[in-house]
Amino acid sequence: MKSQIDFLQGIYYRALDKADIAGIIRKTVKVEGESLFISGVEFPLEKYSRILVVGVGTAASVTGRALEVILGDRISQGIVIVPLGYGEKLEKIRVREVTSPLIDKTSSRAVSDLLFIAEKAKKDDLVLFILSKGASELFEKLPDMVSIMDYRKLITRLQSVGARKDEINAVKMHISRIKGGQFINYAFPATLVTLIISDEPGGDLWRTYQAPTYFDPTTYDYCRQVLIKYRLPLKLPTSILNYFEKGIRKKISETIKEDDEKLKNVYNFVIKDSSSFTMDANNIAVSMGYSSSILSTCIDGDAVQLGRFFGGIILNITETGHPIGPPCTLIASGRLENSEMDRLEKNCALALSCASIIEGLDSAYFLAGSSFHFEKGGFSGCMVDGDTVTKIKDLNIDPMDLIRERKAKKVLDNLGQLLPAKFNAVDCGDLFVMMVVK
Repeated sequence: MKSQIDFLQGIYYRALDKADIAGIIRKTVKVEGESLFISGVEFPLEKYSRILVVGVGTAASVTGRALEVILGDRISQGIVIVPLGYGEKLEKIRVREVTSPLIDKTSSRAVSDLLFIAEKAKKDDLVLFILSKGASELFEKLPDMVSIMDYRKLITRLQSVGARKDEINAVKMHISRIKGGQFINYAFPATLVTLIISDEPGGDLWRTYQAPTYFDPTTYDYCRQVLIKYRLPLKLPTSILNYFEKGIRKKISETIKEDDEKLKNVYNFVIKDSSSFTMDANNIAVSMGYSSSILSTCIDGDAVQLGRFFGGIILNITETGHPIGPPCTLIASGRLENSEMDRLEKNCALALSCASIIEGLDSAYFLAGSSFHFEKGGFSGCMVDGDTVTKIKDLNIDPMDLIRERKAKKVLDNLGQLLPAKFNAVDCGDLFVMMVVK
């Protein structure tokens, strides 16, 4: 059994090694002679008077440090905004740590300082813009007529009536002055290059951090239709309704559209996302001698239901050899519903739910691990097998009670089934690995 556990952990940790942001930047961004290459695209340095570095998110400071090593004195100035605890002192780039998005003067001032640098960029400047986990919340500028409180009421209302994520994103982009491609307005006419680390699959730029550097196909009229669809106009603050009314009447500029000339000077590079993270894990499993396949990179939803889903697939593999015959691994990635503040507890709940389905199977294993954690050190994932639930029941404990009482993490820790966090990686989703050895 130990060899199987080592094998499964090996897939996880080796995939995490490939998600190390400093290593990713070293492979992606290179200076050769008088040219800067980003993902193979050449930017002749002689064209640019200055290189400015700005960024937002948990990986912005680490990425900024890597860029300083590569570009050195070529960087004229810069600023990155990171959550509290994710900053470090850099040589050329200022690091601003903020505690709470959209609610205090510190975060608003940090965004204003970033936009000030971007606005001062000239035609012969190169702006490198880092986007990573947290950018959706940390990087925001609301119109003067909309208060933070009214904005929150709008989003809360949309969520409470079951609006789809894409509908909510369209509304967010239009009430923002920097999302939906509108950050491009600040950096223009400089060349704008965005380095994106995302937990979205497939590098979908429109769905990534509400697309500050990518065009938005939706309109104010579409947003109005969303509000009407969910019967919200009579339930929203007047400031919100007045704002969208001005947008519909074209008294407020639209988000950036596909035919906007400014896009000719914009380059977006997704340097890591959940698809590549999952592919790395799958390739590692194959290299270690197992049959392996990717189930999905879009896993999302309730932890308990997803655990049963994964358990059902493992059960089917053991009984029928479908959809893949053992010995095998089946790999998926995604994000659990409402898991941002306690992803480990959610992953443990998912794993425990899966364990209840595969109870008694001596050839089945399941791993749920995050590519990101909020605390330095500690644990980042967990593993269960066919004996996990039996061990819990031997303690006269109902596994489902542990999930309901949010104690799944605690009991798996007591059983020695948590995975130590051995990385300082960027968030490219959570990884789920099903393994059947015979």
